[in-house]
Amino acid sequence: MEQQPVERYAVVVGWTSDDLGGRILLKFDSFEPGRPRDPEHLVRANLFMTKTQAVQLGDYLFKITGQRTPTPQPRGWLARFFSG
Repeated sequence: MEQQPVERYAVVVGWTSDDLGGRILLKFDSFEPGRPRDPEHLVRANLFMTKTQAVQLGDYLFKITGQRTPTPQPRGWLARFFSG
């Protein structure tokens, strides 16, 4: 008999990331709905992914929210002058 994956729902309240060379570690902090929002009920999910997966996730999130990826600002004349 095939075991079904456990689905959990949570409200994301923060996140951080660590660059691990060829991979990224995303740390999501969340609370389960209906639980008190105090530190003892905080849940942290750690997700390892390649940098390619991180880019794909970012692009996907921009797409589903209707946002556009940030456009890099042109460098000022002083930065261009000193960069060669």
